This record gives sequence, structure tokens and C-alpha cells, in this order.
Amino acid sequence: MKPATQITDRAKRYRANSETSDWPRVCMFCGSTDDLQVDHLDGYEENGEPENLLMLCRSCNQLKSAVYKKAGIGRRTVQFNPADAVARHKGFTILKRGRGFFTTVNPELQHLHTKGCRAYIDDYKNPAKSADDWATAVATLRGESKRSPAEAARTIRSTPINRRYQYLDRVMRANPAVPTFEQYAWAVRNHEKGPYLGRGKWGEGAHDEGGAIIHATPKSKRKEYAGRIQKFKSGQSRAAREAERARWE
Repeated sequence: MKPATQITDRAKRYRANSETSDWPRVCMFCGSTDDLQVDHLDGYEENGEPENLLMLCRSCNQLKSAVYKKAGIGRRTVQFNPADAVARHKGFTILKRGRGFFTTVNPELQHLHTKGCRAYIDDYKNPAKSADDWATAVATLRGESKRSPAEAARTIRSTPINRRYQYLDRVMRANPAVPTFEQYAWAVRNHEKGPYLGRGKWGEGAHDEGGAIIHATPKSKRKEYAGRIQKFKSGQSRAAREAERARWE
């Protein structure tokens, strides 16, 4: 098998998908099971080790990408590998920037030589010690916290994969207020909208139960649920629609 520095990004994605083929099909950030993608935690596709991979929904992946772009972490996907990659150490890439070097562990920290990069990688471990630590790291990568994205990525990457799923389960159980798809679909059907104001805008709707459920649903979940409702309306057979409608009522 060729080293990751000698293959295209497309081939790297194939390897990442193969590596995660038997993982639970659930977003590690929000618990969604729709529109999942394999994400490289440090923003570099050449780092395809299991510890550097995450299963994310499209919405969470886009939020993380926006945070990384703002922080200058990672690189854009291209067909070929970057010319400034100079070495690999324990699953991480060492790259050259100007007269210094940096690692994909923490692109914000520059070193004078590759020896410093290797020493930093050796001291890398900083796993989440609780579900709260995990939730804080996730919130940072979703752009919901002002903490360092590099440190958040460090926490998640050094947390064992089985422990990540345990923390996800605890966080989801601790936040039962997030409405389910069935609750959201019922709310959409029964909420009384406000007057139409033109240009695709609506006035404030009735303060009813449906409105409360919609308001309590996070924006990322609303987008996911809206997509599922659209698929239901356009693609399901009549029998399947009746079965799904029975779940809502």
C-alpha cells in the first residue's frame, strides 16, 4: 500500500470510508443518522488513522469546516498532496511554513525544526475526562464556543473511539429536550403560522404547542428534519406514508 503522501485526496477518502465501514452510522456531534460523511478531525486528509476520523452529518461537517477556515486549520481538498509536507510522525504530518515547521496536531503552533514537532506530538494526549469535556469540545468545533479549535480537536482525537460513542450517548440522554423527528413533523402540521409578509417571510405565528416544539428544535436539526419531511412527501409509497403518519399521531 502506498504512503498517504503519494496518493490523491480522492484515494485518501476511499481509504477513510473503508476504515469506518463498520462504525455506527450516527453523527458524533449531534446524533443524527442522515446524510453522514467521514470527516478528518485535524483537517488533513493524509491523516487517515482511525483516531483522526469522525462520522459527521453534513450540517455538523459544514459548521466544523467554517470554524477551521476561520482559524486557519487544515487545508482545502485537492487532487494531489501539498508540496510542503516534509515528514510523518506517529500518524501526524509535519509541514513547512516559511522558515519554520508545524504539525497537523496544532497548526497554530510553529516550531523551529522538525525535532520540536516530534516532541510536541509525543506529548499530545489530552482525552476528554467526562461527558461535559466532550460536549465542550464538540461545541467548540461547531462554532458555539470561543475556545481554541485546535485544543478541542486534540481532546476529541485523543479520546478512544469507543469512549466517544459513550460520551455521545450520555450527552444525548442528558438533553432530552431536543424534539424527535416525529414531534417536529407533528408540530409542522399543527402549528398556526402568522400572516405572510411577502418575499418569503412570515409574521410571528401563534404561541401554540407546535410553535414551542419548533422553537426548541436546534437549527441544524430543523434542516435535517425538513429534508426528511420532503423525502417523505415526494418519494414514499402510499402505504409507507400511512405507516409514517401513524407514528406521528
